This record gives sequence, structure tokens and C-alpha cells, in this order.
Amino acid sequence: MRFQIQEPNHELTEGYFILSIKYFVLILLAWMTDIMILYLYPCFAWEGKRFPPFIMFMNNYHILTWVFTGLYILLFSRKVVKNHNLGLIISFEFDREKLQLELINTLNGKIRMETIPLSNLEVRFEEKNNQLYGKQQIYHFLSNHKLITTLNIQTTPWKKHPDISELIHKLNEKTTPKN
Repeated sequence: MRFQIQEPNHELTEGYFILSIKYFVLILLAWMTDIMILYLYPCFAWEGKRFPPFIMFMNNYHILTWVFTGLYILLFSRKVVKNHNLGLIISFEFDREKLQLELINTLNGKIRMETIPLSNLEVRFEEKNNQLYGKQQIYHFLSNHKLITTLNIQTTPWKKHPDISELIHKLNEKTTPKN
């Protein structure tokens, strides 16, 4: 049984330039927040003693802001690389022995195939509910306990697929209980 969507062109238009602008703005906001925290912390923490705490960094505040900004860059870049390397599922093919996934890297548009034998397949279901996206149904596909990809039905084109209820039923059959 095969389920397929068209390649999501709107997801591929993001590219490196838009992605770099988006994260540059986030890092810039984090850097400015760090500067404000470093300047305001001594004012709130000082209890009237001779030297406020943190005074040794006031002359060299830029060192700490660059350290914090480096941590933000590391955090954001790990998340971006992980999301784009896992890819977006554009095709499911269920067989008696295997599940074949067609994944597209949303950053560069490259398509790759992942074939998972059903004996090694583990599908974990996670349900989230937040104010931004609402109720989310997330499926994690693992092979030998190694994450292959995830599928968040609410934030992908799969939510408009005509056979989505049948696909969810198939995925729920393969779902193993979370430990």
C-alpha cells in the first residue's frame, strides 16, 4: 500500500539565504538580551556593599556576550541541521516485509529512500498540545532504536491527504508503546 504527497515546493524555497537571515535575527536578539542581562544584573543583585557582584565583567562584558552568543549559535545550528537532515516524508510504501520511506531534505531538495524491515521498525507516537500549533500528532520512525525521521501530521502537507485516516490507522498498527 502506497501513500504519497507532491513534493512541497513552498518548504524548499526557504534555502540557505532565508534560513541564515532568520537565525541571524534570532542570534542578534539573543546577543542584545545578553547585554541587557549583564548590565542589569549588578543593579538588582547589589546589596550596597563596596563592590557589586559581577563588577569584574563590567569592563569586559563583550567576552560574556560572545560566549552566550556562541552557545545560542550552537543550539540553533544543531536544531536546524537535525531537522533538515532527517527530512520530510513525501511517500510511504507499506509492504509485508518492509516500510519504504521517501524523504526530502527541505534545505537542498535532495531526495533519499529509507527502507526499514518491519522486524526492525519501531514507530513511537507522541501527542502534544500547545498554543501555537494546537493539538499535534507526531510519529517517530526508528530502525534498531536509531531515529530515521519524524512526521508531525499537523505541520506538514499530510494533514490534507485524502487517505490520512487510513494512513494514521496503518501507523497506529505499527506503533509500539513508549517506555
